[in-house]
Formats: sequence, C-alpha cells, structure tokens
Amino acid sequence: MGSNNKSNNLAMKQRVLVRFANEPYHNTIIDLDVSKLENVIKFPKEVFGTIDGVRIAILREEYDQAFKEFQKQSLIEMMRLDAEAGLYNIEE
Repeated sequence: MGSNNKSNNLAMKQRVLVRFANEPYHNTIIDLDVSKLENVIKFPKEVFGTIDGVRIAILREEYDQAFKEFQKQSLIEMMRLDAEAGLYNIEE
C-alpha cells in the first residue's frame, strides 16, 4: 500500500511553469502539488502562492488546469477509498 500512496502523490503533482516573485519571467518548471499551495491570490493573468516558504507566480491558465486536474484526482482517490471501505459497490 505504501507504493500506492507514493504513486498517488506523484499523480497529484502537476508540471507548471512558474516564476519566483522577484523574477520578471516565467522560466522555471516545477512539479506542483496544488494542495500544498498556500496564501493563494488570483489575478486575471497570474496566480500567486507560497509553497515550502517560497513565493511563486503561476500563469492563470496553468493554475486553472492544474487545479482542475487536482480536483479530478482527488475525486478519483475519494471514490477508490470509499469502494475499499465498502461504502458502495462498483460493478464493471
């Protein structure tokens, strides 16, 4: 089960292009776990947030896409856990 948790954590990370708050251009690609992004402030073109104590800016389109994928993966994981707990039966 530990390996499943690791693979699930990898699935929750999304590759996004960011810039650090003191840089003028988006030139760094990181694997972002949206659930760990704190102090999120959304602007029309960018989203600012803090991850591991570092302030970053993400292009709004990339943030929206990463957040949507995060929500999708979270729902899939919730459904998997519910099925394991026997809360409902999924038949193929």
